[in-house]
Amino acid sequence: MDATLSPEDNARIQAILDAHAEPGRSEFHAVRTRESGARQFMEMHMLVPGDWTVLRGHDAMEDLVEKIVAEFPAMRVTGHLEPVSDPRSYEDMAL
Repeated sequence: MDATLSPEDNARIQAILDAHAEPGRSEFHAVRTRESGARQFMEMHMLVPGDWTVLRGHDAMEDLVEKIVAEFPAMRVTGHLEPVSDPRSYEDMAL
């Protein structure tokens, strides 16, 4: 069965996210990790300013994914961009 990554690995991932975050501009939530056999998976939501272009958001996400995969080569990352100013971006935090 699938299970979350170890507390140590989750802490390493959180450190990468913290280094990439800019409070009030780019933040992360709904971060989930799991392992299935030799594969690792991560899902996250990246909150960014609503006036960012699609290209800027995409580039920021790709840069972050590259850092995570450099640290965790077996990791498959799925990211979702959301505008930091939209209240709907926070609806899943209550789950």
